Amino acid sequence: MQLAFSNKIIVPLLKPNFAAGLKQPFLKSMKLAKGYKRYLGSPLRYAGRKSLATNQIIECFPDRLTKKVISLCFGGGSIIALNRELQKEIIGYDLFDILVNYWQAQIRYFQQIKKFNPIKQVYTRIKSKLKKHWLKEIKLSKLDLASHYFFNHNLNYGSGFIGWMSKIYEDEGQYRRTIEKARDFKCKNLTVHRGSFEKTIPEHREDFLYLNHPYFLEGNSKMFRGICPQRNFPVHHKGFDRKLLKDLLLKHRGKFVLSYNDCSQVRKLYKGFDI
Repeated sequence: MQLAFSNKIIVPLLKPNFAAGLKQPFLKSMKLAKGYKRYLGSPLRYAGRKSLATNQIIECFPDRLTKKVISLCFGGGSIIALNRELQKEIIGYDLFDILVNYWQAQIRYFQQIKKFNPIKQVYTRIKSKLKKHWLKEIKLSKLDLASHYFFNHNLNYGSGFIGWMSKIYEDEGQYRRTIEKARDFKCKNLTVHRGSFEKTIPEHREDFLYLNHPYFLEGNSKMFRGICPQRNFPVHHKGFDRKLLKDLLLKHRGKFVLSYNDCSQVRKLYKGFDI
């Protein structure tokens, strides 16, 4: 993963200044000899490395960061540390409606989300119903959908969507701790909405943006499968207009940080940016 950031292509951001004190206590507490500890503040468990990169991403943000950050492609909330640790207002957007529904339920009324027994028979049943909802064969209520998604995602071997159950979470104690973590999750000034960058970037013309959109899968990219919402369903990768994204970012009046996978196509597309 590489980080590209600039408010205009010829004006790079300044390096972080820890003397300002904004990020110092949080980042210092997470610092290891090499890199950072994994940030585990999100109630969703992802198998990817973004929870290891959260602090590295925040380190690239300007010290005089405004109180509001727009997080496009919110996903598992890799940037949720800004809200919980640095008290920033986060407005998140994502195309995956089932994920957006979960976040809205988690933020508003997690206590009402149903808890299922962590056994394979139950997992198979939940997975089947979730898949039928995905295929529009049935329609789950918002709370049921949030319950099914949370159970399926957090017990999933690869932390994906409609995958297979991990043996680790057949341990009832492990699953109970997962539930307790989500139950105890507290956040203020965090909202998540369904939306795509084509509309949301122009709507937030002067706000600070963090973008963690679908990665590049072609050419010499080492990422050969889409991972959102699941490696078998790369629906958000297909037809993703990367040139339009760059054009909108160049017109954007505010600053931004963009996370991407490292390959020649990306480096060519963002030539001139601080990478």
